[in-house]
Amino acid sequence: MTTRRRWTLAAVLFLFALAVRLWHINWGLPGVYEEGFALERAWGFWNRGGAGFDWNPHWFNYPTLYSYMQFAVQWLVRTAGPYTDAEAFRAAFTESRAGLVLPGRILTAFLGALSAPLVFLAAFRFGSPAGAVLAGSIVAVHSVHVEKSRFLEVDVPTAFFLAVAFYCISRFSGSGRRLPILLAAAAVGLAASTKYPAAVFLLNVLAAPWVATGAGSRHRVSLTLLLGVVAALAFLAGTPYALLDFPTFLEGLQFESRHVQVGHLGGEGAGIAGAARAFADGYGPLLSVLLVAACAWLIARRRREAALLLPGLLLVFALLAMSNLQPAHYALPALPAAAIAIGVFYGAFVSRIPRFTGYALFVILLLWPVSAVKDRAALLAETDSRTAAARWIEEKIAPGRIVLTEAHGPQLLAWEGANGTRPRFRVLTMPLFPVEPNRADRFYDPAFVRSAELMVTVNTVRDRYEAEPARFPRQLAIYGELDAGWIPLHAFPASGLGSTIRLYGRAAGGTADSAAIRFAPEARTDPEFGQFARNVTQYLLDRGRNDEALRLAEALAAFAPESAENRALHATILSSTEPDRALAILRRSHDQNPNDAAIAMNLAVARFQTGDYAAGIAVLESLVGRGVEDAEIHGNLANAYLMTGNEDAALRHFRRFLALDPTHPRAAEIQEQVRVLSSSR
Repeated sequence: MTTRRRWTLAAVLFLFALAVRLWHINWGLPGVYEEGFALERAWGFWNRGGAGFDWNPHWFNYPTLYSYMQFAVQWLVRTAGPYTDAEAFRAAFTESRAGLVLPGRILTAFLGALSAPLVFLAAFRFGSPAGAVLAGSIVAVHSVHVEKSRFLEVDVPTAFFLAVAFYCISRFSGSGRRLPILLAAAAVGLAASTKYPAAVFLLNVLAAPWVATGAGSRHRVSLTLLLGVVAALAFLAGTPYALLDFPTFLEGLQFESRHVQVGHLGGEGAGIAGAARAFADGYGPLLSVLLVAACAWLIARRRREAALLLPGLLLVFALLAMSNLQPAHYALPALPAAAIAIGVFYGAFVSRIPRFTGYALFVILLLWPVSAVKDRAALLAETDSRTAAARWIEEKIAPGRIVLTEAHGPQLLAWEGANGTRPRFRVLTMPLFPVEPNRADRFYDPAFVRSAELMVTVNTVRDRYEAEPARFPRQLAIYGELDAGWIPLHAFPASGLGSTIRLYGRAAGGTADSAAIRFAPEARTDPEFGQFARNVTQYLLDRGRNDEALRLAEALAAFAPESAENRALHATILSSTEPDRALAILRRSHDQNPNDAAIAMNLAVARFQTGDYAAGIAVLESLVGRGVEDAEIHGNLANAYLMTGNEDAALRHFRRFLALDPTHPRAAEIQEQVRVLSSSR
């Protein structure tokens, strides 16, 4: 095959693979239903409210290279978009990142499509043209790879860097030149900086000097050590805070280790059989058999490709077999090596059969993955059940209602005033903990559920709990209460990638009963539980359900009296009926947590309500003096100074308020205050 024809085929493979991946790439939008960790980490790099950028993700369950790549996409959107300044860009995507999802997905699709020609070119150097075309085509139509190319997830970018690595290995294997194998080591380091398990493919790179060249042992040892160093440096280039914030990095690694051991609730692994299913999904039965045959043939024939292709591939399979996490996309890092291995094996035998038979075999081998790609695309074309549920709620339920939803439910806009074209609700999501599933039961508390006006259950969650009733009695008790005492409003059958969703409305007059509130004892030291309970309480206040809010706040303060936040919330609610008692509670809370802005704000407001402006101003000024920058603090200070006749100080704090939050709902009112005060100077 001529060089021109080879590169033409590579270009055709890329364009075909890209077209397949762009098909329905806008699925689900404007809802964002994928695990967009990289998107959120990238959004955090903008460091809103601080100086410059914050490149530390402060979260290392995944390494950070893909997050930095998504930040580059966001920067391009910011630069090319109609945003007058950084604040306009922030405001555009604060409520929903949906507008950043499509360009982020296109990046993933591009990397996924580029993997196909890279594998084709690598397989061409290892074997025959026919085998190379099959290898590239497998990547182009591998159904799991195609689907994940439409997601903001790390698996496809990881496979891309490994495809680069195998292309470089193939170049080194043919020439023996040092640069390609150094680039291969760097590519593996970048792959590991995208998803940690990709590091196992360093074995393939380290094997290359020993099987692909005739150099002496000393040269091989020195090159092997150099390759390890290059891979490590490349990893750190993509995840620099692995060193700069090592304790947090270690914490993320430990979490992922527990996650792999425990698995997902209701989705525990099944050993070798489960690993085999994970690998087979995407290839189909015929290509799966061919992969097993290719591995056996490469090892039996002692072909050098066995050392260059199989170590990482077999390790991925072994890790999956030992893990309790066995989803199909976990096998994607092995796709480049597996496709090349199949191509080498296929190419060795296809030349022995008639050409027409070879063409027919090629088509037959790809029928299953092509059909699977088509079926999955049709699924993405459906209206997702989460989208349908969100639309129904927005059309049928009055804005501002308290909505409690299980994870993977409809995405509703949270209440922040009445602005905007879509209705807003007071939304709380019941947490789902993959590593500590029993921790979720403390959130299924009757006091919370009965506070809601709309309850949303999701079968992907509900089915998991109902499968083990003895393990999750709290969840089942809540489901029983919903089915027996609430009004079933609507059920949305599973569609798209969404599960079955059921909506329940609280019966008329069905407010929280007078039974004593007893929280799960183990929730006492759970900060997420405390925040969840305080949010429910605040939502009850916002809805004017003050008696229920006070009852819940009293129970929470008694349950965890060491929490200053609980006492402060209790005092805030008491302030309208028992101001002296409320003030005493707030003073104790502030003494315990003098740097807590929320507690200080509540104490200051309580002081203002009693007419003690000097004491309230002193509390807030102490926060400002310690560097706490918050628009509401400056707004309260400005109003207090106005009440005491200090217009210069009021003007200074009003201006700071506008600088910190120029899009605040009260911004126009504050600007008018600034104009009036300035004109009187």
